[in-house]
Amino acid sequence: MVFNVGGQYYALRNRCPHSGGPLGRGVIRPHVISRGVGHFDFEREAEILKCPFHNWEFDIATGCALYDPSMRAKTYPVAVEDGEVVLRLG
Repeated sequence: MVFNVGGQYYALRNRCPHSGGPLGRGVIRPHVISRGVGHFDFEREAEILKCPFHNWEFDIATGCALYDPSMRAKTYPVAVEDGEVVLRLG
């Protein structure tokens, strides 16, 4: 899966490292933060991918799970060459 976040391209494997869920069916969303009960804010708009199976959240740029950085979705290098988005698999 290839994502455009603020003009920068990123690619993630379509498989959640937690339970094998299809990340491509997940929701792209902001990161929700809280400074206390009843107070919440959003940051990093459209930079987080939420797995549809168990709601694990991953940073699209790094593939790292937000609350367990040791858990990581596989990432692939992406480049723009002659106006075409190119994904490097090997």
